[in-house]
Formats: sequence, C-alpha cells, structure tokens
Amino acid sequence: MANPYQYLTVLSSTILRFSTFIFLRWIPGHHLPPVIIASFLTYLYSFYRTASVPGKIVVETETIQELHDEPANVPASKIEVDEHQPLDVVEDEVLMEDGSHPLISLLTGLPSQSQFWNIVSLGIGALCLLMTLDLVYRGPVFYSSQKLSFSRIGYVSHDQAKIIIREPNPDQFPIFLSYKSLDSIEETWIAAAKTYLLDVETDYTWAVNLTKLHSSTRYAYSASNGQSGTFTTMPPPGAQKLSFVTSSCIKYRFPYSIFDHPLRIKGLEILSDWIPVLKPSFMLFLGDFIYIDVPRRLGSDPEAYRAEYRRVYASPSWTRETRSLPWLNVIDDHEIANDWDRGWEKPYPAAIDPFNIYHHSVNPPHLGNASYYTFTQGPASFFLLDTRRYRTPVWEQSHNDSTKTMLGAKQLQEVLLWLAKPEPAGIRWKILVTSVPFTRNWRLNAQDTWSGYLAERQTILEAMWDTVSKPSGPGIVILSGDRHEFSATSFPAPILDNKRWAMGTKVTEFSCSPLNMFYLPVRSYYEVPGEQSGIGYGGEDISLAYIPDGNVKFGAIDIENEIGSRQSTLRYRAIIDGTELWSHVLATLDGKERTRDAVWG
Repeated sequence: MANPYQYLTVLSSTILRFSTFIFLRWIPGHHLPPVIIASFLTYLYSFYRTASVPGKIVVETETIQELHDEPANVPASKIEVDEHQPLDVVEDEVLMEDGSHPLISLLTGLPSQSQFWNIVSLGIGALCLLMTLDLVYRGPVFYSSQKLSFSRIGYVSHDQAKIIIREPNPDQFPIFLSYKSLDSIEETWIAAAKTYLLDVETDYTWAVNLTKLHSSTRYAYSASNGQSGTFTTMPPPGAQKLSFVTSSCIKYRFPYSIFDHPLRIKGLEILSDWIPVLKPSFMLFLGDFIYIDVPRRLGSDPEAYRAEYRRVYASPSWTRETRSLPWLNVIDDHEIANDWDRGWEKPYPAAIDPFNIYHHSVNPPHLGNASYYTFTQGPASFFLLDTRRYRTPVWEQSHNDSTKTMLGAKQLQEVLLWLAKPEPAGIRWKILVTSVPFTRNWRLNAQDTWSGYLAERQTILEAMWDTVSKPSGPGIVILSGDRHEFSATSFPAPILDNKRWAMGTKVTEFSCSPLNMFYLPVRSYYEVPGEQSGIGYGGEDISLAYIPDGNVKFGAIDIENEIGSRQSTLRYRAIIDGTELWSHVLATLDGKERTRDAVWG
C-alpha cells in the first residue's frame, strides 16, 4: 500500500508549481501568494515524511529446478523428463530499492534514493517560493525611489506646455528652468521659472506651465538640476491632422522574468520603438497607471500610493522618446482599489493625492477641483471622464435604474453640453474618453463597466446619435481601456418612425489595454444579437473586432481633414506585442450627404 504522504507530496508539489506559473506568467492575483507559501510548507513536510519511510521492499519469485543432471552435450529438445521424478522448488528473495525514478521525482516532486535529485526537487519548490516573494516584495522593499529625480511632459497645446520635475536633493536648490526654440539657430535660452524649495507636501515635485509659445514649434527645456527634454507645440485648433496613442494599465516586471530589472516595463520599450514610426502628439492614458493592490497591497496611506507612482517613473524602461511624449491621464480603480465605487471613502483621499501631484497637475486645464476635463487638439475635441469618483455603488441599485449614475449629475450635464455644443470650423470629431468600456459586450465583471449603468449610458448614447445626425455634425468615437483586451464595437442608432436619427448614424468604440500587464485566458467579450442586429440597426452593440491575447497593447489614431471639404477620416491601428494586428477607418461626410450615411467605416 502506498505511503499516504506520497499522495500529499505530489498534490502539494503540483499546486505549488501550477499556482506559481499562473502567478508569475498569467495573473498576479493577491490571493495566490498565500496559496504558494502554504503549498510549499506542506510540500516540505510531506517530502520529509515520505523520504523517512524505510527504503526496501521484498519481491518473491519461484524458480523450478530439476534434481537429475543431464549431459552437457545433449540438446535440450532430446532431454527426457520423468514426470514422476520430484522437482525442487526454490524461492529467491530479490530486494529492490524503493524511491522514484529521477524523471518521476522531477515531475512529481517525490523523493528519490539519489540525494542529488532530492536536492533538485526541493530546489524547484524553493525557487517557486523565492520567485513569488521576489515579484511581491523586491520592488516595494528595495526600490522606494525616494531619491528619484526625473521630469516629463504633460499637456501641450498650440501656445503652452506643462512640465513636471521631481527633485528631492536639497543640494540642487534653487532650481531654474529655461527653454528655447529648436527651430531657429539664433534662439537663446529663456528663463521661465525657478523654485527655492520642494517638500514632502508635493512629494518634491514642481509643476511648471510654459506660456506664450509658438504653435507647431520644437522646443527644448533644461533645469539646473540636470533634467532636460524636448517637446513640440500643437498646431492651432482646427488643424488638418492629428496623431496620438492610447492605452491603460501598467504593472512593472510582468510577465515575470528572473532576469529582468525589478521595475522593467516592457510595454514602454515597445512603445518607444513605435514613437518614431507613429509620430504621436500625445498619449491618452486611460487609468491604472499603478496597481496598488496587485500583487499585494502593502499600505493604504498616501506614502504607499506615492511610492507606487515613483516606482513606475523610476523604471529603466523610460526613454527620451517616452519622456518627451506628452502624457494625459485619467484615474481608474487600481489607482484606488479594485472596482472602486465608494466615492470619497477611505482610501480615496490617500489615492487621489499622488494622482493630483504626478498627473492631474500637468493635465489640460480643468474647472476647479474637477477630475474630468476637456481640450481641443487639431481636428478633434476631447472629453476625458472620471468614472470612479462620482458613481453610485454598483450593487446598490439595478443596472437599468434611471437614478443610478456613473458620472454624477454635474459631470453628466457637462458631457451632454459638450456633445451638443457646435464646434469651430475644422473640428470634425468628438472623442469621449472613459476608463471603463462603454459596450455591454464584455460579460466578465460587467457591472463595473457601463453595463452596470445602462440608463445613463442610453442617455449619453442618444445624445451622441443626435450630434452625429446633425447636417454638419462631427463624427464621434469612444476610447476606453481596463479590460486587458482589444475590441472595436459599433453602436448604430435604431430606425424610428419619427426618423429622429439619419440612416447610418452610429458611434464607434475602440477599447485597448494593457500597456504592460496580463491578459485573460478566458474569452469574455461576445455580442448578443438582437432582433434587428442582423441588418446592423436596433441599438445593438455590434462587434467589429476582438483580440484578447497580448501583454502589450496600445492603439494609434490618425485623423486627417480633407482640404476643401467637410470630410474627415479617422484611422485606428491596434498594436499588440509590437505588431500591428488590426486597423479600421471611419469617415465623416459632407453635410449634403449626411442624410444618407452619417459616419461610415
């Protein structure tokens, strides 16, 4: 009968190895480290008990021998056997060593009679534990980045640019910031700002706004503490072209490699390679810049949150290209807590502190302390939503309750006014940015998305259809992230008897993430056809594309107005793990054609 500790050894070893693989390469969930630690300790105990059982067993065999002797030269076929002659039966005892074959030992974790293979098996288990602890604790413990000094570009318009500088070293003060144009050899450095002290209140950061700049001009900036960079101002609003990139979700050193720097972000490296190709004007980053609770929350005070921002900015994966690219940010749940829907309750005050310091301070201008904002670049007007601070808790009301809100009354009003507002000449697109998907097609944890707020979603959707249907109305695109997958979804307006919306009126959503994180092995996005979805109408969410795989995903958007016409095209490209896998073109038409087809793709 098998030793019961053998079963426990195999079971604990299997759980240990499988959980470690899932944690390091698939999903670094906070619930897995305790499982890995417990299974390792169980494995050690059961391995010892299995190995301590006596290592020999007896195997009995019977050998039959005849008592008479035959001449050696007589063939066996001619030997005559007397059936009445007695035979002597001899039992031979064969002792065999117990213990697994080395290959079985390696696969199952069972002990072997070989000390070498026992050490190897135990070493595999120990390595699983050490790699898990390495991913969880090495970055936070050894890389608090308190001494981090860096600078980056925030919002850049046609006449201003925002820069954030961090400098904790008191020997560097005062800090002077200067800038100059790179488009003219004769340009000299212009003194822009200075500061005599930075303290813990702002985590030693300094947000500077350079004003009275020239449009479409390359500039360099330089600070006396050694920080420097470049940026290019935008053309005036209404310009013919615009290119930008978008993504969300960053977790350093994932998927895990024992050879990587603890703060490596491979997605930044891939993005850096694409910047010279795409030539984007800015990055729209749609939330989850940090993961405070993945793989394990180590604190809920402001310093714990600040340290996570510093670690991302301390990554060696940042390059001159990514630091010179303006980044505009919105907040999502993992900058606070998973699936956050509790407003100003703790830990929100601690979480919003570093977001305001590192991101919102250099975002486009916003009204008062509002965490949402609008801006215009080239041929597009943008509205970036805050989908966390004002939402009704998910499970307090039904998903189709008309009083349930994701945006809050004030923000919703601002969105509807923005959608209805006529835009100046040259503005051909309105782009609504939401950190969580607008489509209902994601079925996993759908209540955290707009699927949990369908009444408010319908209000916004109808307002978008109204805008697109106008004779000179712009095209409307929704950009989102959060799901760690890519999808494109069309929202065609239903055909009503009152002909409220022109035939072909629709809105398109592109959802793309993560910039560096896991993707789900489970497919969770699919369309549920409605009565009229077969002909593309009826208010359904029509799937255009779905690409779930890939740890690095970002979208590239190119907008171009046709000279002498109101027609404008928007091209979306999905870059996944460094390769362009999908593209799609939308176009607005001249006003005279609007009744035929509002936006086509």
